[in-house]
Order: sequence, then structure tokens, then C-alpha cells
Amino acid sequence: MVRNYKRKTNLTERPLQPLQRAVEAVKQGKSFRKAADEFGVTTTRIWRILKRLSKGKTQLNHSQLCRTRQVFSDAEETILVAYLIKASRIGFPLDTVTLRSLAYDLAERNNKNMPASWSKRKRAGKDWVMSFRKRHTELTIRVPEATSIARAAAFNTANVNTFFEKLKQLYMKHSFTPERVFNVDETALSTCHKPQKVITESGVKQVSQLVSQERGEMVTMLGIVNAIGNAIPPCLIFPRVHFKDSMLMNAPAGAQGFANTSGWMNKDKFVDCLCHFVRQTRCSPEEKVLVILDNHLSHVSLQAADYCRDHGIVLLSLPPHCSHRMQPLDKTVFGPLKTQYNNVCRDWMCINPGKRITIHNVAGLLGKVYPRALTQENIFSGFKNTGIFPLDTGDLPREGLCAELCD
Repeated sequence: MVRNYKRKTNLTERPLQPLQRAVEAVKQGKSFRKAADEFGVTTTRIWRILKRLSKGKTQLNHSQLCRTRQVFSDAEETILVAYLIKASRIGFPLDTVTLRSLAYDLAERNNKNMPASWSKRKRAGKDWVMSFRKRHTELTIRVPEATSIARAAAFNTANVNTFFEKLKQLYMKHSFTPERVFNVDETALSTCHKPQKVITESGVKQVSQLVSQERGEMVTMLGIVNAIGNAIPPCLIFPRVHFKDSMLMNAPAGAQGFANTSGWMNKDKFVDCLCHFVRQTRCSPEEKVLVILDNHLSHVSLQAADYCRDHGIVLLSLPPHCSHRMQPLDKTVFGPLKTQYNNVCRDWMCINPGKRITIHNVAGLLGKVYPRALTQENIFSGFKNTGIFPLDTGDLPREGLCAELCD
């Protein structure tokens, strides 16, 4: 810094009286430009005075002083935010285009002073949505999960309370500890992966990424986890008539393979998976375990019920169409698993140009992501968030479409 500094601006060049009046006008809500024109001062001088006055008290926020472009008042925007949150909770969230149309309708009905572009386009501008989101950080933009009406209707207070009453009774009757509480569920692994977001040239309308084929084959994986965060080696069902050991090359350690013409779980294969489960957990009528699963048709058979009774497996079914909310594997495990599986499929396609992913590669690709996705933290979080262990029915009945509509 120079030794003899000379200030380039002089606040005493003009009388302070107009400047003070301009500052007071801005504090009362008038814009910087209008106050500057009215009292013959510059906007820069007004800003400096305001910044000096706020020093040591509160941080001066320029957006708090410039509200000339805010069409709705704070109270009106609070009501609008509450409406958006309510619509999202009951399964009818609004996108930004609908929000812009709604904002225009509200402004027109209430005779608000709005930009001319709103009347021309019959909707609010994109800049209003951006400013609205900055003022209300409790709102965000996300990709919604498609939920059928059956799922929304089934997830209600009566069904959820019935399930937790039965779960509580089983805990009291058998004194299940967390390592003896299991969740079992299937998911599909495809030879045709789903592309993830990529980096590309700006302005390009369409971006392509190579995949194995347009419609791939599905391999069913049966995941088995318990409430302390441990995962049992999975069962894989391949779409073939006969199973071959080569299908399990580089699979997760201890994985069990089966074959079925459709590649989906059926009653016979589910009993075979139960045999694998008994070998891994060593459960018995003296050391019973609790298995929570959905009520898929493949899980309901007399043969499976007899086998579970003989080997100390207590089955508890989730309410119909509620697995997306109440099943730990669906809640926090299968999502990260599918994401990482798609990533390793993409990497495999890059390393092996010109080749296709087949069902003989699925087990090896799964072996790379299985330890990273089925972590103790993810599994334990699934049991905790669903309220299964530790037993907690707190917010579950209050979620979903029907619960919100009944309020």
C-alpha cells in the first residue's frame, strides 16, 4: 500500500441532508435508483452509507433492500410455499412450468403489479422462479419416483399399524435380537445398463452412449440382510433351463446360483433360496429368526411354510403395495446398488469395445459393487428409517397419499 494515500471520493462534496433522506427512503422500501433520482445522489453513495450503518450490527443483504421486482408479498409467498409442499406430499408435485402458470394466475386474480412479459406469455418468467427458490431454500427440484395409485392407496394408517402390531408381538414372544431380524427381497440386474449423466459439448441436442443391446436379459438377485447391517451372500436366478458354474464367475463370495426359464423367482426357487439362507444363518427351531418380506406370489406356498416351520424361520409379510416405504432393502440398499451396477457396466463397455454384456458377465459385475453398496451403514439405515429395528412407528403412518388426504 502507498505511504500517502489520497481518498478518491469525498462524501462531503454534496450536502448530507438529501443523502440522509435518500437512505431513509431506501430503508422504507424504495428502490436505489428511484431514491437516487429523487434526491439527486448516486446509488453508490446510498449503498456506502447503508453498509456503514450496518457495520457491526447485522450483515447488509442487498436482496433485502431491493424488493421492487417481488410480485408477491412475504405472507403470500409463504402460503404458496405451503401449497407446493402439500401438493408434493400427497403425490401431485408441481413442475416449474406449472408453477409459473400458477404464479401468473395468482398475480392476475389479485391485480398484482407484474412484468409485461407475464401477460404476454400467460406465465411468470424463469427469473422469477430462480429468485423465488433463492428466497425459499426449503424448496428444491428433484426427479419424482413413479408411484402407482395402488401403492399410494395401500400405504395408509390402518395397514401400517396392523403390521407394526404384529411385529411388536413377535418381538415380545421370541425376543428377537437384531442379528436375528432379516429382510429378504428380489431385484433385477439387466445386461442392458441405464446410462448415467455424462459430460458433453454444450448446445448438442442429443448425446448417445453405447449399451449392450436395446432390450437386455434380466437376472434376479435375492438380497438378504439383517438389522445389525450384515449381508448374506445373495442368490442369483439366471434365465436358462440349466445352471452352469461359469455363470457365477467372479460373483460375490458365497453366492448361490439357480436357473429358471424366465429368470424370475418362483415357488420352487424360493424354497431353494431358503435352503441357502438356513445354511448361512444356521437357524433352528431352538434359535429362531425373523424374516420380513413382501407378499409376492412366489413367497406364498405350502412347501415354503413347512420348510420355515421345520427350520425355525418366522415369516412376517409386509402390507400389499407398501414395500417401497417399509422394506429396508428397497429404501436404502437397492438404489445405491443399481447406480453402481450401471457405472461398472458403462466402464466394462469402455474397456471391451465391440463386445456385449451377457448373463455370464452379470455375476462378475455384481461382485465389484456388492461390497460397496451393501454396506453396514446403508443396511442399518434401512431398518432404522422404516422403523423395523429399533421398533419405531413415529412418522410412517403420516406419509403417503391417503394419510395426507385424511388430514
